[in-house]
Amino acid sequence: MDMKLHGIGIEKDEVKAFEYYKKSAEKGYLNGIYILGCCYENGIGTEIDKEKAIELYKDAAKRG
Repeated sequence: MDMKLHGIGIEKDEVKAFEYYKKSAEKGYLNGIYILGCCYENGIGTEIDKEKAIELYKDAAKRG
């Protein structure tokens, strides 16, 4: 997933990366939850949503 986000070895596609992180977060993967929060905070592949970012950061923190 980081490869899509940063364009490592493939074309950079922030929207696709966001979709992958969202799927990962929905399955409960800690890294996916945290990075999805980063995407919402910074508008990477989606609109900026600070409230959603905070929710995700809190969820990630609770999970360790």
